[in-house]
Amino acid sequence: MIIEKYLPELKSKLGHKDSIELKRALNKKLQQLLNHDMQRLLQLIYRIDVDEQKFREILTTTPTDHISEAVTNLIWDRCLQKQAYRKYYRGNQDS
Repeated sequence: MIIEKYLPELKSKLGHKDSIELKRALNKKLQQLLNHDMQRLLQLIYRIDVDEQKFREILTTTPTDHISEAVTNLIWDRCLQKQAYRKYYRGNQDS
């Protein structure tokens, strides 16, 4: 998945596990970044091209104990969207 491009340590920890375990690992990593390295989290959000307004909304409106889960879902959805775009445009290059 695309997320492994931005957080390669997830891939090395998981090998070829399924998407549920990858999402759990992402959530754990994001929780760590939220607590200890907000600057790296912000860089990650920027590199993945997550909607900044949605990210800010999560930070300001989501209960503290659910922020990492909400950010995980935001990043996850963006990565899936990027995968779909890439697949679509690769298929249409021959046209």
